[in-house]
Amino acid sequence: MRISLTILCLFLTFALTSQKAQLWNQVDDTALRAQPFQRDIVPTTYATFELDFSTIKKELASAPKRFSGESRTDLPTIEIPNPNGEVEVYEMMETQVMHPDLAAKYPSIKSYIGKSTTNPRNVLHAGYSHKGFHGMILSPSMSTVYIDVYARGMVDTYLVYHRDATVRDQAWSCDVEDTESRVKVDLDAASNQRLAGDCQFRIFDLALACTGEYAQFHGG
Repeated sequence: MRISLTILCLFLTFALTSQKAQLWNQVDDTALRAQPFQRDIVPTTYATFELDFSTIKKELASAPKRFSGESRTDLPTIEIPNPNGEVEVYEMMETQVMHPDLAAKYPSIKSYIGKSTTNPRNVLHAGYSHKGFHGMILSPSMSTVYIDVYARGMVDTYLVYHRDATVRDQAWSCDVEDTESRVKVDLDAASNQRLAGDCQFRIFDLALACTGEYAQFHGG
């Protein structure tokens, strides 16, 4: 009898520890809309989800680096919701966007790429920082999906929406002056060239500068 109880306890312990934590929980944002939060993005239609931010970071920690040659036979998976409230599972790999020295200086900033386990043509680009989790789903079967924090400073509540649900505050305009000295493209010659490259993956170093206002908006 004692042996049976021991086996039962071990089985229950294994069952509880093997269950993946529920990362996302869809919620009604009626009460949130009444609060004076600073919201940079307010789509016309969206779904609101609460996220276990600390757990998703732990689950992504085991993702191998893309193009590193590490084994891809047992990639970590995470669940990602769409604006319809449905959840899709993605196999994840870490993408090396920053230079290794810069990445070591800011270990709390990570970026990843994922592929859907049910529809491999659905690709997730995601990442996190001290400002929360962000994601973008590219799919040939639907409009691009974005995942952004509900409001500034909130890392546990998120908007999930389609790109065509966003509305510009003002019409876009280009202030670059057109001059006669601009480069002219020979369309006929260009049409005869190959439309595809050599399909070789290349990594380039990028020196990026921005205005002080842009840096302040994104945290300094």
